[in-house]
Amino acid sequence: MKHSRPIRLPLVFLATAAASLTLANCSCTKHLSGTYVPQGGGLGNGLVMEKLEFGSDDSVTLTMMEQKIRVTYKIDGSQLLLSANGQQMVFEIDKAGCLDGGGVYGKFCKKS
Repeated sequence: MKHSRPIRLPLVFLATAAASLTLANCSCTKHLSGTYVPQGGGLGNGLVMEKLEFGSDDSVTLTMMEQKIRVTYKIDGSQLLLSANGQQMVFEIDKAGCLDGGGVYGKFCKKS
């Protein structure tokens, strides 16, 4: 009696390859790194919040009026959600990778 080769192995291989290609082509980031500085706009033309420094985990240090505050963040689609003491700040992540907080926070781009 001739045994046929199970078809599961090729299907698993194809599914793994498809998932890998999807992840490789995804421009979405779950973690940010580096320092983001104001590009103008917001209250005080971006001077209220001086910079955002992202760590290696899910924390970011906000420097505002010479005070440093460490908060947590998560990325939900194209939005950066900062959480501090039950309050949430929302920034849109634009195609250039800048963080746009609108008229209140202004726009922040990664420092070169």
